[in-house]
Amino acid sequence: MDLADPKFKGKVVFQSLSSSTFGLHGFLLFNRIQGGTDKNVEPGFKAWPSTIGPNVLEYIPSSAKLAEMVQTGEAAMFPLTPTAVGVLKDKGLPVEYVQPKEGSAVLTVGECVIAKNSEPALAHKLAQYLLSPEAQAAALRARRPDSVQPQNQDFRRCCRAGQADERLHEDRRHGRLGRGQRKPPGVECAVE
Repeated sequence: MDLADPKFKGKVVFQSLSSSTFGLHGFLLFNRIQGGTDKNVEPGFKAWPSTIGPNVLEYIPSSAKLAEMVQTGEAAMFPLTPTAVGVLKDKGLPVEYVQPKEGSAVLTVGECVIAKNSEPALAHKLAQYLLSPEAQAAALRARRPDSVQPQNQDFRRCCRAGQADERLHEDRRHGRLGRGQRKPPGVECAVE
């Protein structure tokens, strides 16, 4: 587990568990490695001070500060999604996404319409569009489908051609995806 490797002492940055999905999911995955569950986080909290904890330079409130810490060389390792790493790369920061051998969290997209808004029909129309295959394919293309690993070349071509949604639907229909799973294992171009 690289986050606990002493060579990264003072170079690990973790987003606050209370204000960041990245920090929270990073901790929850560490907790699972330690034998915990989503309902039992004690193993993670017990092991943290002697494993990852000593390597943490700072617990930051949001990912916005992360870009600054990467630019100054303060941060060398931090939990982040391939999409968020792509955003940092697009800003010219020298970062790369590394898939943890222990696995990673799959984050999903949700779309909510505010109750009693002034334009409910338009709000619902926008929500339906944002969740449509057309919009999801466009979002997928904009979210760096080139981060797909080499063994998934055919899925990469699907993403670039805007056919990712159909491919995910087929994988789900044929039992290649578990209930609630949004992407095939090892594929990093699916909607997060």
